Amino acid sequence: MPRHKKQATSVGLVPYYHYKNKHEKPLLVFMHGFGVKPERYERLLTLCAKKFDVIAPSLAAINIYDPQPTTLDQYVELALEFMDRAGISPEITAGHSFGASMVYGSSFYVQTLCVIGISPVLPVHFGFFGYLKGTYKIAQDAMNDPEFKSHAAGFIPEYALNLLKKPWNTVKTVKEISHNGYALDETTLDPDAAAVLIQCTKDQFFALDQKQLKQLGKKLPNLEIVDVDFRHDYPLANPAHAAEYLCKYARIRSY
Repeated sequence: MPRHKKQATSVGLVPYYHYKNKHEKPLLVFMHGFGVKPERYERLLTLCAKKFDVIAPSLAAINIYDPQPTTLDQYVELALEFMDRAGISPEITAGHSFGASMVYGSSFYVQTLCVIGISPVLPVHFGFFGYLKGTYKIAQDAMNDPEFKSHAAGFIPEYALNLLKKPWNTVKTVKEISHNGYALDETTLDPDAAAVLIQCTKDQFFALDQKQLKQLGKKLPNLEIVDVDFRHDYPLANPAHAAEYLCKYARIRSY
């Protein structure tokens, strides 16, 4: 079982989970997706802990902080503050969805060996209602998946209630994601860190197009893009497959 801890920061106590590897393998910090608590990634992180020491903080759009971050830059700053105050120096950072954007955004400041993003948030062309429509589609797809149905039934109401805690902050954050994402031509990514992007080809939100691939190639010439035939909720719905790929590329690119 993971150890549940809390770390004081300027916006309040940040809860986090430590999946401790008895062999003290390299440290992997995992950032969860928008509004989905790290507990929901337990199956994924437990499997990853067979290969790595894993720390998973509760950050992205978990509405318990004051002031609550509302932009990617503010979440990156909170992630950096959390790691600094907790004395954490990860060899590998990884994340899913908004969490993937956070680890890419923090890569310039955290001297890791490897950065891995699963279905990162990318600039999109739909607004707030498009985001809600996509969220509904993800929930609908999840509930229709026999392997994921029981898991989704628990986390979807939890996700909705969390977002409703601070609806104005949620709207601001959604606007930031929907209209800006993170500018691929401006974000401070570290070209020296080994970078992997695990792209879900059936992603309902953020499937890469040719323009984005070209921009990413210019920003991170050594970026490796790996295609998997899954939806946006890949590490939640298919944790064993996701853990296999995450561990595989973390080991290849960090040793």
